[in-house]
Amino acid sequence: MLSPENLSIERTSREWSGLFDNLIIYGLMGIAFGLFFVFLNHLVEYGFFVLLFVWILGQLKNGTLKWIKTPLDIPILLYVAWVLICVPLAVDPDYSFGEWRKVVAHFLLFYFVVQTVKTKHQMYSVFLAVIAGMVVLSVAESIYFLGSGRSLWSMSRGGDLWGSGQWFSSYLVMGLPLLWMGWDSARNSPRWYRIVFGVGLGISLLGLFLAHTRAGWVAIGMQIFIYVLLKFRSKWWAAFGGAGLLVCVLLVMVSLPSIRQELSSISIFTNTVSMQWRFNTWSLALQDIAERPLAGIGLGNHSFSKLHPDLGSGFHANLHNTFLGRAVQIGIPGFLFFFWIFIVIVARAAPISQSFSHEMAGKLALATSLIVVGVIVRNLFDDMFIGTLAYLFWFLIGLFFSMEKVLKTQNSIREA
Repeated sequence: MLSPENLSIERTSREWSGLFDNLIIYGLMGIAFGLFFVFLNHLVEYGFFVLLFVWILGQLKNGTLKWIKTPLDIPILLYVAWVLICVPLAVDPDYSFGEWRKVVAHFLLFYFVVQTVKTKHQMYSVFLAVIAGMVVLSVAESIYFLGSGRSLWSMSRGGDLWGSGQWFSSYLVMGLPLLWMGWDSARNSPRWYRIVFGVGLGISLLGLFLAHTRAGWVAIGMQIFIYVLLKFRSKWWAAFGGAGLLVCVLLVMVSLPSIRQELSSISIFTNTVSMQWRFNTWSLALQDIAERPLAGIGLGNHSFSKLHPDLGSGFHANLHNTFLGRAVQIGIPGFLFFFWIFIVIVARAAPISQSFSHEMAGKLALATSLIVVGVIVRNLFDDMFIGTLAYLFWFLIGLFFSMEKVLKTQNSIREA
């Protein structure tokens, strides 16, 4: 039988444990909100490492430090290891090693979210912090755009208050599916709840229009395309496969000179000079892959310009394609490991979204799948998988795997 002293110590220990968990979750909420603002990049990054250090100390003190496995462990390990192996063979090994450390930091945030988010309440709290960050960013950028005297229909790019239209649209590609699914799942919630989500969704869509980033529009369009297919109860693999085929067809079409000439008359759709420079750069990149198919030229956007310091006009200094960039930077094996990670996420999230189609969990799983597709499509035309954008992506993926962990725990309790 426990003595009153022991009961008091146990109760105090539980209280401190609860306060510690709340500290970690509030810290995660702050990170989730701050990731939407480019000027907070280093502050958020340092804050994350401080929070990680505090959490590890707490777990070691309590003897509760353990590793929660995910389906991404093997592809992530292979990818990180391959990049490190390729560092000595890079054009600039010091620069590539620095880029490798950034990649490791991104994955540390992913695993930190998986390890620390333990309950549905915690999961929704962090999820709402993400939503709040995106809505505040959309409001601020829209007010700045309209307040600067630019017309709503001027087609000049919005998003330059904190970054650029490229950054702004990339945030929206990841954030809009969450707002969309949140609004859709709030049908049985109080009316004000759905109104709040609806207003946030409308403001963010306005921001997407003002950003005037065509790659962002195509990415959002592809997300809508998949959602519509799934609404007709299509198999998830057929919906995502159909979207992949459509993207391939679009890429082939815009690569044809005759199609590009037709599009040149529609100035709001594409900048033919920019597209031509992209195709010139991609052609040169394919030559680099043929010359260095295994180790590549070194991780990082600047590796390409370091290899080709005198490109001249007609070329971009960077590749404007994340996935082609990985093939150039770390070779074909590294590209396959990188793309494998995305395939595993979709293959894990999409079936769950159909199994839990009438629950918030299912909507979050579907949003995760749409985010992955949006990021892939968006980054076929730019390399916006950097800085806080990459951190945000892995944060959201970690939140999905946390949700899966929470659901499994609840199901085990019910079965018991």
